[in-house]
Amino acid sequence: PSFHLTSYSGEVQLDLSKRGSDSWIIHRHAEDLHTAFKDRLEDLVFLSPDSPNVLETIEHGKVYVIGGIVDRTVQKGMSLTKWEKHSLEKTGGTKLAGQQVLRSARLPINENVSREVQGRGHVLNINVVFHVLVEYARTRDWKQTLTKAFETLYPVR
Repeated sequence: PSFHLTSYSGEVQLDLSKRGSDSWIIHRHAEDLHTAFKDRLEDLVFLSPDSPNVLETIEHGKVYVIGGIVDRTVQKGMSLTKWEKHSLEKTGGTKLAGQQVLRSARLPINENVSREVQGRGHVLNINVVFHVLVEYARTRDWKQTLTKAFETLYPVR
């Protein structure tokens, strides 16, 4: 697996450089996501809690997009709608095997973490989702990985 930052230019680059990003072992792209991966559009999978598709496993060769579109107000469906609109604009409505080039998935939280452990529907930030993906890649166990993440982040009081 590898980690890529896209749209890494201007203010974003300056801010992250101040935080030590120059020493991170990552790939940096000044271009936006769709331009940086224009030859691999069919491999993009946008992670959104609003997706109807459950991420069952991590597939080798896929590009999992975390925080590609920021939803600062946490409105239901907003990030997925923005992703679909942005993808269609960037790909010109390109189709592969008769389907639009846009895939989305959500972490299998409801399927693997009890409501008690989940608490009151906490929003997972980018670094938590990244950590969850890394842990799942290591353990191949969603229940263990997600339960541990929720218990660590949001301890039951």
